[in-house]
Amino acid sequence: MEYIPFGESTARYKLADPFCIFYLNHVRGNTDNSSYWQTHEKSPFVISWMGFAFEDLCWTHIKQIKHALGIDGVITKESPWNIPPDAKIDLIINRDDRFICLCEMKFTRGDFEVTKSYNKTLLERMERVQEIVGDKKTVMSVLVTTYGLKRNEYASRFDRTVTMEDLFQK
Repeated sequence: MEYIPFGESTARYKLADPFCIFYLNHVRGNTDNSSYWQTHEKSPFVISWMGFAFEDLCWTHIKQIKHALGIDGVITKESPWNIPPDAKIDLIINRDDRFICLCEMKFTRGDFEVTKSYNKTLLERMERVQEIVGDKKTVMSVLVTTYGLKRNEYASRFDRTVTMEDLFQK
């Protein structure tokens, strides 16, 4: 996959083959396939892999994410963005209609809950992007998650929520 990171002009490439990633992490060298998932399902390694697999799934369904956001007809450029020193935005949809969607992709087994500390992180990321684009564009935050968003005092940080169900719409 070729992409140009937000704010840059040089293309980068990402190899994203879900089967190869799964095979290399969970099949190759595994001699006990009979109980692997029962014993490793809740391990940090498998949970991390599920998160990365969900991100890859989202990247292959950008058309459906745009449809769920109601921006099918808007010209966009999509990219991830690493914010120095250690922050990352999973997907930026840079729209030609003067909006930028900062998409956070979260794999959970239930509704995703925004905590106080995560709310602060999201706000800092949004402010950082707004500093870069100035008054030229409006920054909005989007949650792309498996099941939905748990309502609490911080849930309003996300302007829109896209679920796994939306990813599989035609």
